[in-house]
Amino acid sequence: MGLLDNFLKRDTLEIRVAMLGPRRAGKTSMLSAMFERFENALIAEQVSDKVWLTADSDTSKVLSDNYKELIETIRRGGNIAGAITGDSEAHAYGFDLKKRASDEQVQIRLRFQDYPGGWLMAGERDPDNSDYKQVVSFVREAQVLLVAVDAPYLMEDGGKWHERRNLPSLVAKTVREAWSSSDETPRTVLLVPIKCEKYDKSTGGRKELVEATRNGYSELLSHLSNMARCAVICVPAQTTGCVEFAHFQPMSEGDEIPAPIFSMPENFEDRGYNPKDCSQALRFSLVYALNRYVKEGKEGLGGAIRNFFKLDRKFAEGAEILGAGCRGTVFQKINKSVGAS
Repeated sequence: MGLLDNFLKRDTLEIRVAMLGPRRAGKTSMLSAMFERFENALIAEQVSDKVWLTADSDTSKVLSDNYKELIETIRRGGNIAGAITGDSEAHAYGFDLKKRASDEQVQIRLRFQDYPGGWLMAGERDPDNSDYKQVVSFVREAQVLLVAVDAPYLMEDGGKWHERRNLPSLVAKTVREAWSSSDETPRTVLLVPIKCEKYDKSTGGRKELVEATRNGYSELLSHLSNMARCAVICVPAQTTGCVEFAHFQPMSEGDEIPAPIFSMPENFEDRGYNPKDCSQALRFSLVYALNRYVKEGKEGLGGAIRNFFKLDRKFAEGAEILGAGCRGTVFQKINKSVGAS
């Protein structure tokens, strides 16, 4: 490698995506559907010649196994609420971006940080709980935050169970502890209502879902509004496209919240797995990461040379193509052109 190549060589940019949401909210199911659908989107939108995206081997195996488990549950008509069972460990799902498949150097590494939902919920009882402190640390290190919203608890009975189930006050407290309003790091927050098939059937239904999300997370949005370099987008995601919330079970003594009952078509032929917008969280995260990489590549003398030779042109074009397919409601734009907006 020549002196110029050495001078222009860059370290891999790591973008961390933290996830917030209660236990069994469906975060892992969404991740599995998200990656499975997005591979086809990259090919269909002719992005693969600009950006080459792969999952690391552990991520590919886990998400593939989870996807098969989800499909099998739908096939046999089982309880979708418990389709994918979590464990007691934190998991980082890694996605690598390169300019071409043959490149040895990974330009961007995207890491989705998942963990047992009980770790967040522990903070409600004890702010000094070690698991909860780890969640705060995950958020502090993240440039992108994905807040999973259990849609039936947000929408049903006038949102009666939203606070108890989705813990929006605890989510806001966690973000306040992790990110100060004076933080200059460019960030993107994605509010993702999931299990929303019942509500996301029409333009009017989606509008109601989005407005309920805005109102339900007003405390969080109030804090984020003071962060000049933070974009906030609502991106509803239908995890299956064929399973809808039906009703809550009657509560028994000792229950804090009612359990959901979901329905799906009785005929197997009608149970087509057809998730909708599940890949939007990954799409927005990729646009953020690509724009960040291109922007940082223009800094300094080396950046001027890189810009002159258009060394990051493919990533810039990939971000533009991916951005054109972004589908969401912007609650807050970033003040400077970094990341998804």
